Amino acid sequence: MADRRSPARLLPALALLYLGQGLPMGLAFEALPAQMRAQGFGTAQIGLVGLAILPWALRFLWAPLIDRWSGGHRARLLLPLQVALFATYLLAAVLPDSGGRGWASLGLVVFASLLAATQNTATDGLAVLALPRERLGWANGFQVGGFSLGMLLGGGLVLVVQGIAGWMAAWLLPALLVLIAMPLLRGLHRSVPPRRQEGRARISLRAFLERPRAAVMLSIAASFFFGRSFVGDLIGPALHDAGLDMAQIGVTRMAGTAAMAISATTLGAACIARFGASRAGPAGGVAWAFALLGWVALLRSGAMDPMLATALSVADGLAGGVTYAAFLTLFMRWASANQAGTDVTVLMSTETMSNIAAMLLGGMTAGRLGLPATFELGAMLMLAAMLWAFLTAPPIDRPADSKEARHAHP
Repeated sequence: MADRRSPARLLPALALLYLGQGLPMGLAFEALPAQMRAQGFGTAQIGLVGLAILPWALRFLWAPLIDRWSGGHRARLLLPLQVALFATYLLAAVLPDSGGRGWASLGLVVFASLLAATQNTATDGLAVLALPRERLGWANGFQVGGFSLGMLLGGGLVLVVQGIAGWMAAWLLPALLVLIAMPLLRGLHRSVPPRRQEGRARISLRAFLERPRAAVMLSIAASFFFGRSFVGDLIGPALHDAGLDMAQIGVTRMAGTAAMAISATTLGAACIARFGASRAGPAGGVAWAFALLGWVALLRSGAMDPMLATALSVADGLAGGVTYAAFLTLFMRWASANQAGTDVTVLMSTETMSNIAAMLLGGMTAGRLGLPATFELGAMLMLAAMLWAFLTAPPIDRPADSKEARHAHP
């Protein structure tokens, strides 16, 4: 007999899955660079950690296969991928202390990123099919909050553990975090009844492109986070140039990440439930743009107070949590029940590739115009993106707004 779990029972499993999917990003962009530097690697070699983001940008290529292989409800793939992630971190923990450990750990983190990106596609598809529309806001709050927390744990906390207990203990930490979720994933597929495909519709990227408003949704996915990514890599250097030491910078950045995690799972989910994703997203984005203008004011004041910088980082994270959770909810609600994982993945891959371009352009702009002007431009880009989203986003917050929405979410 099927295990009919309520949506409330599914949310903890989703939260732990999203947390685990954030671990490779924290490892790649915070923990591993410091570890490789300590082993004598140069900056050019350390720069190869950027390969970890490629699976997230390219996963749209195999997303249709995930939707097909998973028999329509996606959950069967989650536990095997979780086991593979556990084995990957376990292997990294037992790497011998030799000159090749840095390269081996880099390869394992990139592989973990591939596993996590693939699992994320299956997880998003599960959330769309298993949860009522009114619960998707909470699911995406857990996604942003869990992913952010995973980055925090996989980055700063791994380094702290290594400093106290050594390499093996540091890599056993992500293995343990992945292991905790496994009991919740056993038999999870039985809680999600398989959905019949409409007619003979084939799961494919072409089917995504043929959907109504696909071009609009792609433009929203490419633009909603572009302005923030434009300055994302520059906040740390800006704080350094303003005179903050490394510890102060670390506290400031961790406070922002923690605020985003908390905001997404509380304030963001509540705003989505109250106002709808298509309104909460642009409103949060406008607040986020004003947070960027706050950085401009601090940079031009000539004196960067650490407490004020931390408070602004928290405000930045609070606005970001609402914005990100709302737009992810918008994407999930627009996704077709026939290929939910593919539709959401295409949009999020578009966002990832756009973010890469934004970070490159932001760095070049800062070199020519300086940091304050770059932050101003980032805020203007974000305001323009929020106006575009507000004017063009399909009205899909109410199930009765479209025949497809009624079919996809009974």
